[in-house]
Amino acid sequence: MAHYQREAFGWQVEAEQVSLLPDVLSSLSAVIASHTREDSAVIVPTPAYMPFLEIPGRNGRSCVEVPSVARGARDGSPHWVLDLDGIESAMAAGAGLLVLCNPWNPVGRVLSAAELDAVAALSSTYRYRSSPTRSMLPGARRLLGHTPTPPVRAQTRI
Repeated sequence: MAHYQREAFGWQVEAEQVSLLPDVLSSLSAVIASHTREDSAVIVPTPAYMPFLEIPGRNGRSCVEVPSVARGARDGSPHWVLDLDGIESAMAAGAGLLVLCNPWNPVGRVLSAAELDAVAALSSTYRYRSSPTRSMLPGARRLLGHTPTPPVRAQTRI
């Protein structure tokens, strides 16, 4: 996996920094358990994949839902936008983790580079470490226009 990250994205990831887990949900549970304080909350922008809202509680953490803003697209369907002020408020209040899914399930869109940069800036300001939620197959990344973002190099607040 470290070799793949280096070859595909140019990221320098040491093999000992990689943990393989069977699926996204067990991975999220492991991250919550090992990288957050027991009294900290987990931020989940909504709408969200429902298990993302349940897993923090299974790990003894509260879940802070930050409702995203639905703006009308040209075809009349909702175009969901992250509430960056709401995310920042939750970070400032001491939440221990932000769960950010990109491509965004269940709204079916890829976050823009500007949105990811804004989240990275907040992560840096509040000393959060972020990492990609998933690495998609190269063909799917090209089809969706998804560009994985490298981990933010900030001190982790645990």
